[in-house]
Amino acid sequence: MTSYELINEIKQFREAFPPKGALLKATDTGAQLFDKLALSMELSSFSRLRRQIRASLEAMFTVKQETLKDRQIDSNPRQVLRDAVELLKQIRSRQLFAEIEYAEQNVLSKTNLVNRQIDDNNTFTMKFAEFVSAYEKFIESYELPATLAFLKAAKALEAALEARFEVFDQIEAAIVNTASVDINSQGKAIELFLHSPTRHLSRVVSKLTALTIIYSELCRLINVSESANPLIVTKVETGSLWVKLFGEPQVTKLMADLIRSGVQFLYRNYTNEGKLNSVPSKIDVVETNILLEQRMRALGYDTTTMREDIQKAGAVISKQTNMLLEGEAVLLLNGEKFSVGAELEKQYLEQSKTLLLTDAADEEALKDS
Repeated sequence: MTSYELINEIKQFREAFPPKGALLKATDTGAQLFDKLALSMELSSFSRLRRQIRASLEAMFTVKQETLKDRQIDSNPRQVLRDAVELLKQIRSRQLFAEIEYAEQNVLSKTNLVNRQIDDNNTFTMKFAEFVSAYEKFIESYELPATLAFLKAAKALEAALEARFEVFDQIEAAIVNTASVDINSQGKAIELFLHSPTRHLSRVVSKLTALTIIYSELCRLINVSESANPLIVTKVETGSLWVKLFGEPQVTKLMADLIRSGVQFLYRNYTNEGKLNSVPSKIDVVETNILLEQRMRALGYDTTTMREDIQKAGAVISKQTNMLLEGEAVLLLNGEKFSVGAELEKQYLEQSKTLLLTDAADEEALKDS
């Protein structure tokens, strides 16, 4: 499991338990009522003890000890359970079961990596199942024994959730630089996750260099000072390449649009509407130029006097986008997933390796000539 995959699965887990959702409300309400019930039972036991002491003193001195009179306190566990039934009835069962189903399908399945890595003994999953079962029995009868069982299950699930969220906080703090500026909110970030194994240093460097050249070329094209707005790396992780970059907003937006267009072109031509084709060796320069001109017009640039510059930049950007995307059957760009398709992924990777070897041989031949 890569850090990127782990962080995204943690995000999915948090989304399954939204702070204002019915699932957390039912858990928190049940846990609070369980605490209230436990206190009531303690008070009830203490009240009985006080009555026994008072009876002993009265027998010894034949005088009522006014200072030992019971105060008016809620020390009736049965009444607490009756009140709990009415409070729990206010939870929207339809919404609760919808959130339960989502959690079961998306974050509690056996294939989920978070569960395999963090919950080896399946403890959380069992507590969640006990909570669901207890709630189903509670709404069938609203009887006090079923209410008590649900409160206990809710308390256990609350403790398990708190423990898991604490682990998640520690993982996120270790992986994500939480001290960095919130670049996403300002629209200046570009985040790219290339799924294929990227362990060779030369391959990592070539892809990072491609991103740098694309950024530089776009800065030159739209007259942005690269020295005043450098491309800053806020995250790089290899294995599968995960990179987060920070730069000038218009430039990084153009970068994202061009990479998106490039990967869509490659996958579209490879699948050829569902029919397997050979891996296209080049992203269409003309298509890149058209997209680049469209995006620049949208940003307010008069492109009629810039077409020669756009064509030159388009040629460079197409070449570097090819370098960036070669051999990538699956990638995520700013959280958006692109894939050639599970059934074609293996074949795509095999053909891409052949293409990479051919390109490398061609480059060596050019050097020697």
